[in-house]
Amino acid sequence: FKKSSKRQVGLERMQDFCGIVHHKLLKPSDTRWLAMQQISSRLAEQWDALKAYFNSLPVDHELNEEGQKSRKLDKYTKEKLCKIKSALNNDRNRLCYLFLKQYLLKFTCFNQFFQTTRPVAYLTISKLQSLYKDILNCFIHPSIVNQSKANLLGIDTTDPDNIMDRDSIWYGDSQVFDICGELEDNGQIDIVKEFQSIVLDSYQRSIQQMQTLPFDDELIRDIQCLDPAKQGKESVRPAFTKLARHFPDVIPKGELGKLDAELRTYDTYDLPADTDRDDVAKFWVTVGSITDSVQKTFPILFKLSRALLIIPHGNAESEQLFSRLSLLKTKFKSHMTGETLNSVLAINFNNQDECYNFKPSRSVIENARRATTAQNQRQKTHADSDQESDFEEVTVVECRPTRQRKSKRNFDFVYE
Repeated sequence: FKKSSKRQVGLERMQDFCGIVHHKLLKPSDTRWLAMQQISSRLAEQWDALKAYFNSLPVDHELNEEGQKSRKLDKYTKEKLCKIKSALNNDRNRLCYLFLKQYLLKFTCFNQFFQTTRPVAYLTISKLQSLYKDILNCFIHPSIVNQSKANLLGIDTTDPDNIMDRDSIWYGDSQVFDICGELEDNGQIDIVKEFQSIVLDSYQRSIQQMQTLPFDDELIRDIQCLDPAKQGKESVRPAFTKLARHFPDVIPKGELGKLDAELRTYDTYDLPADTDRDDVAKFWVTVGSITDSVQKTFPILFKLSRALLIIPHGNAESEQLFSRLSLLKTKFKSHMTGETLNSVLAINFNNQDECYNFKPSRSVIENARRATTAQNQRQKTHADSDQESDFEEVTVVECRPTRQRKSKRNFDFVYE
């Protein structure tokens, strides 16, 4: 439809006929796999219009603007058209897209959460467990899930005794149940059973793939101690101690004793009432700023937490940097040095406000003036040295006046 305005007009007519909103079809991309949920949703939305459009096309000939047969279709186009018609007329395919429309939304929301620039690595285990449990609840008996809360990975998802009845499995929204009911009334029970088998296989494959994720990774489990809600729990102090030994460059062995003393104080410390516990970065800044009459209360603990907060939780931030890099270094800025480009990229990424709202301090302005003066002086010195070297190499030995016009007098210089 993208390259043919005639097909677009034909599809719009069918959209009007079926009472469907005029939306374009989305194209899948290998580098944007999170768009699969939107693609499935769009296909499910436009299914009736697409089905009516392709069923109105003849298999052997192409129609002109007046709706008459114009030329024969080649063998490849004819086979492709037949496949599209067969796929759109298959109710099983429509049910699958309606199911994916809702099912893929679970994974899309999970991935979008970890695309944030906020430090959320400490929530990895809890989010993984929540998603895993959410999928189990779609086809496993609730009693089995409740009995195995401590060990969800130990549930056998292929055991028929653990799986719900086919009518109790979650298949999506109400539209799926309406279509399944119509098919059963028409005697097409085989299509419904085939669809139910596909859904159950999708759940089992998803669980099998998720079991390869790092649920038992010690570092990811211990980093949960950064959660402000876990203050005072018994698992916090051992987790911080393990992490400190895991990063000796951050906390040397000689400071482990002081860290243990700070952790014992942190377990029972009453933080200010206005402490922001929803933002983990602000929470630990507050902890690091607490002082007694002499010195900081948690200097080593704050240093360790600050190092743990910068642990990356995904590659979305790096991909965003690459995208910004292509916007900053254009053909008009091809001579920009790596140092300058790195500075511009750092400012662009870390400054979330608009550039015209930035108010530099007096020290920033003074440093910029000094740097500009020094750069201009270097360029002037470099230009003067180049000019002197040119004069030393070139010597004028003869100057002959020539007359071209009455108002202009030129000279021909002879060099050696």
